[in-house]
Amino acid sequence: MESAIDLPRVLDFLEPCFFFAKRGLSQVTLVSPSVRDVLGYEPKQVIGGSYLDFVIHDDPINADLMECQTMDLSNGGRIQALRAVRAWDGSRRVLSIQTVGASDTEEKPVLTRHNVALDVTQSVDRYQKMSKRLTELTQCLGKMNASEHAIAYRLLDGKLNREIAKELNLSDRTVERRRASILKRLGTNSHAKVVQLMVERDLLTQMLEHNEPWHLARNANLVC
Repeated sequence: MESAIDLPRVLDFLEPCFFFAKRGLSQVTLVSPSVRDVLGYEPKQVIGGSYLDFVIHDDPINADLMECQTMDLSNGGRIQALRAVRAWDGSRRVLSIQTVGASDTEEKPVLTRHNVALDVTQSVDRYQKMSKRLTELTQCLGKMNASEHAIAYRLLDGKLNREIAKELNLSDRTVERRRASILKRLGTNSHAKVVQLMVERDLLTQMLEHNEPWHLARNANLVC
């Protein structure tokens, strides 16, 4: 007898995540076993307790926590928010939580909130480090004036002094003088280093323009 085809699950394409349900404002009534992989807790340690027990209350990311807790989720309402929580080992984790409401009947108010919590700690950390580096590069390269930028971009294209001089209608000596000025402004003695910095800046700019799913969270601006 042939074995069943082992089809991938949707969770196989996501960062580590878990499902949990809350009743009222904070009581956890259900949590998936994958909470163990994300936060290190056993499900029995979580069920019956308060969701608020795991939240880091003085973390700026959680400033809108109580507002979201009381938000009306009837008629298909949903929330996506970032939350800083404490894992079992004491480490801080950042979760992107999608929340929808559920009620027993259409006439009754929302009684239960269903949540999918995606661990985006590494993604957020990586984004913040890249943003910091991009700021440093922008400030460094911003020391060049407009005429030096024009020459630097042509160096990036691999052009020689005489080609740059012809394009900008300058003398070879002027190009050489401005190239020397670029090195002095950036505090390096290598034009290859200048090109490296420009390439790195352009790559980081492109990478940061690619939005991660957590960028859609209502409070994503607090970490971007």
